[in-house]
Amino acid sequence: MATVTPPSNIGYGTVEGQFLLDINDSADAGTEPDFLAATGTIVFTASVPKVQDATASPNPVTVVRSPITGVLDAQGYLCVRLADGSAGARGVKLVATDDEDLNPTGWTWTVTYKLFGPDSGIQLTAPAKHSIEVPEGETVDLTLVAPVATSTGEAMVVGPAGPPPPLEDYEDFLLDAIAAAFEAQPGVELGYASRDTAFTTAANAEIPLLSVTVVGKGRPVDVEFYCSRLYHSVNGTFMQLRLLRNSIQIQQAADVVPATTAGSSFNPRQRIVLTDGVSYTFTAYVQLGAPGTATVEAQGDRPMWLSVVSR
Repeated sequence: MATVTPPSNIGYGTVEGQFLLDINDSADAGTEPDFLAATGTIVFTASVPKVQDATASPNPVTVVRSPITGVLDAQGYLCVRLADGSAGARGVKLVATDDEDLNPTGWTWTVTYKLFGPDSGIQLTAPAKHSIEVPEGETVDLTLVAPVATSTGEAMVVGPAGPPPPLEDYEDFLLDAIAAAFEAQPGVELGYASRDTAFTTAANAEIPLLSVTVVGKGRPVDVEFYCSRLYHSVNGTFMQLRLLRNSIQIQQAADVVPATTAGSSFNPRQRIVLTDGVSYTFTAYVQLGAPGTATVEAQGDRPMWLSVVSR
């Protein structure tokens, strides 16, 4: 996806912050609690679906708003999120909420924290979501800033006032916001795939027609596979069924299977945290322990399936 040069008259502010966890004291010389860097993302969402830049050169521009996501680095500092989901430079630049070249002006950014313990993968309950103003040319520290009331800004009317904007101008924005809020709830199935025909292979291979693609929300998910039977043409062969994320293994189930149709069921499951805004494709992979033919059984009333559920 190619980027374009933005209008030169748009102003920006910078948001920064550091987030740590205090934990039980370890076996060290002091008795003070230890500190660890929090992990996760911070999402900034504009309170207006679009702003209009009537004085942009060489032509007026409408900027349609989308969430901006920052990520915490190894020291817990808010950083630019790179394309691969890793942390870049510290501090996140945002369009200024008081830029008088934009219409409306005086709106706010909503700050949503998706922070986790570095080892547990458990989402932290604080800080709570709040709104901030980001003045042009200034730096806002999330530790110091006082939350403000959410505002949709003050529209500037140029020329005779026209009718209110049509509903479709806001429809996609509202639907995306509702969908994001729904998918963030624990227990929501984000993706599911199944097949009711057996898969037979004489080589290590991913199971075709069985993949799930989701976009991370900065939260944990459970990835789970099930098949009723897995067997091999050579009796007593050691077999593996692996879960893959973007072709990289995240979990496996293994067993010694018989050369019959009464093989073992396989049900591996793995909980992982998905980086907000990054696309992930999950698949299942059969690993043969000996030359021969492996069969992953499935039929109409007992399909094999792959599921991704938010946690």
